[in-house]
Amino acid sequence: MKYLEVEMSDGSVWRVPAGIIACHRAGHYAAREKSEADPYAKIFAEELDFTMSNAHELIDWAKNNMKWKYVSEFATMHKPANANIFHESWANAPMQVIEE
Repeated sequence: MKYLEVEMSDGSVWRVPAGIIACHRAGHYAAREKSEADPYAKIFAEELDFTMSNAHELIDWAKNNMKWKYVSEFATMHKPANANIFHESWANAPMQVIEE
C-alpha cells in the first residue's frame, strides 16, 4: 500500500493512504472533464492511475487542494510528537496563571 508521509510541526509523523488523495484529485478532474465521449468513470480511472504513479502530483495535490480535515480520519500516526520540542519551547511559551 502506498502512503503520503507527513511530518507535522510538533515532530509527529503521519501516514495518509495515497488512494485518498488520488481519489480526491481524480474526482475533481473527472467531474470537470466528463463528456459523452469520455464519461466520468473513464476519466476518473485514468486520473486515479496517473496520480497513484506520480509522487510529485500526490504531494502537490495534497498541499494545494486538500485540508487536514479531508484526510484526518484516514491518517495514522507513525511516530509521536517530539518531546524535545516541548522541552525547547517551555521557557519561551506564553504562560498565564488562571483559577477555576
